[in-house]
Amino acid sequence: ERGPRRRYTHSLLMCWVALDRLLEMHARGQLHGIPVKKCEAERQRIREEIETVAWNSTLGAYTQACGSEVMDATALLLAYHGFAEASSRRMVQTHRRVRERLAPRPGLMHRNEQSKDRQEGAFAACSFWEVDFLARAGNPSKAREIFEAALAYANDVGLFAEEIDPLTGDARGNFPQGFTHLGVINAALSLRDSEHAVRRVSGQL
Repeated sequence: ERGPRRRYTHSLLMCWVALDRLLEMHARGQLHGIPVKKCEAERQRIREEIETVAWNSTLGAYTQACGSEVMDATALLLAYHGFAEASSRRMVQTHRRVRERLAPRPGLMHRNEQSKDRQEGAFAACSFWEVDFLARAGNPSKAREIFEAALAYANDVGLFAEEIDPLTGDARGNFPQGFTHLGVINAALSLRDSEHAVRRVSGQL
């Protein structure tokens, strides 16, 4: 059952992304006629709301919704969408709290605390959101570890369901789930780029 209406952090993030990309397209000359000043002001207003109201200073994390104490794995997507650097203090702390509350074992992660409490399966896409986050944070070795652990839950032809039973490893929910496989691809690309950067810095390239 759905709870009361609230201002979800991920919804705010997606509004910020829409405005940010519109402004980027305008700056490149790909889009004309948009109210630039209005878009810039609203983008900044959303940023301030996320940074002040969606950030829980007691938990030291971005939470599921403004004024909430509930953790949600979508907070990791703040880095994916370019709202915050994955290596920033706030994002590192948010990742730590997400792992504490939502990760039953390496390679698995629940979508949020409500789904965990309802004993739903781990949401498979979240595993790959974490891989992407760790790669962007400059920790490719840990990202690789989680990536390999998550890949082990695919079936014999490499397909994933929507959810994974954290006790048995069995597939649950919609199968195959395209959203999960999109997460696999994004994570693999970010991991490749992160490992490439490390090799370049170390002189191996």
